[in-house]
Amino acid sequence: MKARFFFIIASALLIATSAIAQTREIQVYKGGNVIKFFSFNEVDSAKVVYTAKNMTATAVDLGLSVKWADMNVGAGRPEDYGSYFAWGETAPKREYTWNTYTWCEGSNTTMTKYCNDSSYGIEDYLSTLEAADDAAHENWGGAWRMPTESELDELLSNCTWKWVTLDGVNGQLVTGPNGNSIFLPATGWIDKLARANAGSYGCYYSSALSSERSDRARAMYISNGGSGLHDASRICGYAVRPVLPATAYAKAPELQVFKGNDLVWSIAVSEIDSAKVVEIPVHAVDMGLSVFWADMNVGAEKPEEYGNYYSWGETRPKDDYSLTNYQWWDNGFTKYCTGDEHGTTDHKSILDLSDDAANANWGSTWRTPTIEEIMELANRCQWHWTERNGVEGFQVTGPSGNSIFLPPAGYYEGSEGKEVNRHGLYWSSTLYTYGIDYKVDQRARCLFINNVIMEYRGIDAIERFKGFPVRPVIKIR
Repeated sequence: MKARFFFIIASALLIATSAIAQTREIQVYKGGNVIKFFSFNEVDSAKVVYTAKNMTATAVDLGLSVKWADMNVGAGRPEDYGSYFAWGETAPKREYTWNTYTWCEGSNTTMTKYCNDSSYGIEDYLSTLEAADDAAHENWGGAWRMPTESELDELLSNCTWKWVTLDGVNGQLVTGPNGNSIFLPATGWIDKLARANAGSYGCYYSSALSSERSDRARAMYISNGGSGLHDASRICGYAVRPVLPATAYAKAPELQVFKGNDLVWSIAVSEIDSAKVVEIPVHAVDMGLSVFWADMNVGAEKPEEYGNYYSWGETRPKDDYSLTNYQWWDNGFTKYCTGDEHGTTDHKSILDLSDDAANANWGSTWRTPTIEEIMELANRCQWHWTERNGVEGFQVTGPSGNSIFLPPAGYYEGSEGKEVNRHGLYWSSTLYTYGIDYKVDQRARCLFINNVIMEYRGIDAIERFKGFPVRPVIKIR
């Protein structure tokens, strides 16, 4: 059931990439938390890959760039030789000759695929096996594939090799940097109709064409006297030892995320709860903080505009910002009051969305930031006084490298604008509820910025009836 759910999710992700890519992202959840996310300029598509066709093999982490299978294609145990394949073919056969080879017309000079030299056939400049011609992928499915030449070289160069006998079968015990091991049996090879040198030598194909001759492919040989890489005739029957990308799983259904043909990330379906496509509002800026910040104030049309001014807990601008004209005052506070001496007690200290200027004017889940979110902005970002289109203000750059611009809009008291272009005061959604007695309930917390003496930002508490701008935030992850 969960696998079917993720198939639906993956289909939605694929469709979503075709529109408004820059305003959407993929989010993956576990226990209600986002454990991974991707913007749509990082990935192209996602899909669920079900259990591989081979239910016996195990992917062994040797501490290398890929995981290695513990047995060959066609084997039932690590010590079995398994099947033999001509390079670029996906099924074993009785006779291994140029006359029976799929990718030629009877000789080594008539190649029809994987040819970089006209003296060997039709040039197509393909030098790496496509998935459809990969014996590991075609037989085992999932993310299994044949190793590249560099992955074989990594295995040879970074592991400890020991010639051993396992259940009567000779081969190399290969131990990785992390101490885990695989066994490579001395499979020999098939030339025409006969298997040769089984028990003394082992031959394993890579997915790479030889750079010297297009009738040959790169392969690995093993023996008691040593192991290495060589060019092998493409028609010879060699063993195939599959590999998995380090981020992939061998057996469990998994969610895979791609950029082009490259696997960016994968995770077993059993390890996550859900995944979804989230649309990022056009004005939301990911600064690498707990919330996304808007790129402009409520009522503004550009980041450098001051926008509208609001009394705390009101959702419309007005002409008179005084206590007697304050919505939540009638000879005492009628809402957002924690002490009897200040008005009607309701113990509310955070704005309801219905009283939140950001939510009322921008909708969706936009809201006024809490004081904790303002403190995060103040403490975790780099602040630089600058100018934007003739307006001075702070460029605030978050841990992600993205920035917003905060103009010094000043404030309104009564009908008069004050400290415009000198100070900036931005409401939080948090009431002042402790500390200096005359401020409790009568004031709300806010961000204070200026550049009069030095570049300054801090937290303050100001009378609720005064008119401040509001910079919205939205929770995306």
